[in-house]
Amino acid sequence: MIIDEGEIRRLKRQLRANPTSLQFVALGEALRSRGRLEEATVVLQRGLRIHPRLRSAQVLLARVYAMAGRRDDALTLLNQILPEDPTNLALGTLTASLLLQADRLAEARIALAALSDTSSEVRRLTQRLEQRLAASRHNDPFATARLARRLERAGHWKRATAMWDAIGRQRGDVDAHRRSEDLERSVSAALVPTNAIIDRDAPPPSPDAVRRLRTLLISLTAATPT
Repeated sequence: MIIDEGEIRRLKRQLRANPTSLQFVALGEALRSRGRLEEATVVLQRGLRIHPRLRSAQVLLARVYAMAGRRDDALTLLNQILPEDPTNLALGTLTASLLLQADRLAEARIALAALSDTSSEVRRLTQRLEQRLAASRHNDPFATARLARRLERAGHWKRATAMWDAIGRQRGDVDAHRRSEDLERSVSAALVPTNAIIDRDAPPPSPDAVRRLRTLLISLTAATPT
């Protein structure tokens, strides 16, 4: 059913005539369906002050929060009401979906386990959860940008390169891939045989000079904006 502006105006008139009416839920849904999320939020919050335990309004407000990008607000509200009704399909699937988005996989599993319903939405979310869990088992939990930078500063360039590469593969991070490639090129350049770039008759540089050259090249690469 397509909600037009005339229907929204009618619902608003009814609500003005009777502020305690449950029509605030219908109005909130009409505004949500039109993408008017701020208005829907105000209407639903006002109605819930009068009917604080109205489940349909609570679920709809959480959905509006989620659509507006307010995931934490949505989860806070859902966490308040889900324990009272853990097998509620609408509550459980919305909660599980938001937890999956937040990468809170253990909590998402609990939310889905409470649902005995075999709806397509529950099956879809369960499949997504299993895929995410399988992927997480193959990921290195210690592959972080912070640790990669610490390895660079400590001069462990090969380990840093490998870690940037792992971050790029696990998370699809283009910047991490680029950093890995830049670092690898810099290390390779620092290891070029001396007689390939200087006079063959000149004495070879000392090991300390080679180390300083490597450090300089890595520093220059790190300072270059990506």
